[in-house]
Amino acid sequence: MSIEMFFPDLAIRQRLYSGPLAVHIDAFAERLTTRGYAASTARERLRLTANLSRWLDRHKLAAGSLNEPCICQFLDDRSRRGYAARDNASTCRIFLAHLREVDCIPAAPTVIDDSPFYCPSTLVKTMHFSARL
Repeated sequence: MSIEMFFPDLAIRQRLYSGPLAVHIDAFAERLTTRGYAASTARERLRLTANLSRWLDRHKLAAGSLNEPCICQFLDDRSRRGYAARDNASTCRIFLAHLREVDCIPAAPTVIDDSPFYCPSTLVKTMHFSARL
């Protein structure tokens, strides 16, 4: 499946196919379609994914470096620029799950420690990211 059904304009598609996540855009579009997302919702989620890809490119980060703390920084940057939307974190969470399912990025680290006061900074950031959902 191609994003052409969502974006018939070639110039828009070319903009969406930029950055390190460009190779995953079509597969993500197919995932959204098979899960029954409305075309308008899928378009918004694909635009955000393309924005994330360009953000990674500007920060000289590869697709494989994408994780929850990176997503938090991306969302914070968008929020500071006035582009915050309530479903941005949800879209990023769905996209991270997609990338993990296709083995593009490693699974989120599981921290197991039964000491009562153990709370690494990555866990705090993950909790912050999850709280946005």
